[in-house]
Amino acid sequence: MNNIYMDIDDCKTLGYFVKSKINFDLNLSGIEILYEVNENKDLEIAKTNDYHFIFEDDQLVIDFYPVPAFSLFATDLKGGFVGFMSNNDQQDKKDRAVYYINQQKECYLISHSIDEFVKNGNKKLICGERFKDILFFHNKEEAIQQLNFVSKNMQPILKEKYKPHRDQIIENKLKTIIEDIENKIDDRNEQDYIEDRLNEASQYIKAKERVLDRDVIEHYTAWTDLDGLVSELTMFVPTDLKFTKFDLTALVFYIREAIANGEDFEYIMNFYQCLFEENLPQVDSFELFDMICGDTSIEKIIDFVFE
Repeated sequence: MNNIYMDIDDCKTLGYFVKSKINFDLNLSGIEILYEVNENKDLEIAKTNDYHFIFEDDQLVIDFYPVPAFSLFATDLKGGFVGFMSNNDQQDKKDRAVYYINQQKECYLISHSIDEFVKNGNKKLICGERFKDILFFHNKEEAIQQLNFVSKNMQPILKEKYKPHRDQIIENKLKTIIEDIENKIDDRNEQDYIEDRLNEASQYIKAKERVLDRDVIEHYTAWTDLDGLVSELTMFVPTDLKFTKFDLTALVFYIREAIANGEDFEYIMNFYQCLFEENLPQVDSFELFDMICGDTSIEKIIDFVFE
C-alpha cells in the first residue's frame, strides 16, 4: 500500500497536509480549474495569440482525468491546456513548473515556473523531452478501477471487480420459470414443456458448477427459499483476481459497511465465501468471512491472508 490516490476535490475537504498524518504516499489525481476573474480579460497576457487564461464564464470540454493531479489555468487555440502538477502541495504556486497537455493527451514542460510562463506568454517554450510520468484516464471511475484510491475520509475504495453485481431482471426471469415449472412438475402431460423451460433457464445460470434440474426444484426448500435459490444460481463470482493488501483492506471496509446498511447478508456471505475460495485458496474462506464480519482488526486479517 505504498502508493494510494485521492481525487483533488476530495483532498480539499481534508487540507493539503494530510500527507504528513499517514504512513503511505498519498498522490492527488484529477483536475482543478484555476479561474481568472472576468475583470482581467482585457489584460495583455489574457489576449496573447497562443494562450488564454481560463475565465469564470468559459465553457470547457475536458475529456481526460490525469494522474497526478493538475491545476489548469490556461488553454490554447488548439484545444490544449496549461497547468501545473498539484501534488507538491507545500511548494509556492509561482515556483511550480508549467506543463502543456495537447489533444492527443501528450504532456510537455513549457516553463520552469509560472513567473517565467507569464513573462513569455506569447511564446511556447518546449523545455526538453515530453513528460511521461503521467497517466490519462477517460474519467475518475476508470482510474479508480486501475489504481488504489481512497475517499475523502481516507477509506479505501473497492474496485468494481471485487463487488457482487446482481441483475434483478435476470433473477426475476429465472424465478418466473421456476415458479412455472413448480406448478406443472406433477402433470405428466407437461413434461416436454418442463424440459423446454429448463433449457430456457440454463441461459440465466451464472454460478460455477451449478445446474437447475427437476431434482433441484423439488428439493431446494431443504436449504433455502426461492429467492435464495435464484440468487445462488445467478451469482457470478470472478476468478483469477490478484488480491493486494490494499484490495483486501478496501474489501473489509466494503463488507462491513454493506452489512451495517442492512444489505442482503446471505447473498453477501455466499458471494464472498465463493470469491475467497476461488481467489484465496490458501485460507479458509468461511473463517476469513467470519473475521471480516466480526471485530477482528484489519491488520490481523491481512496477516491471516498474506503471511
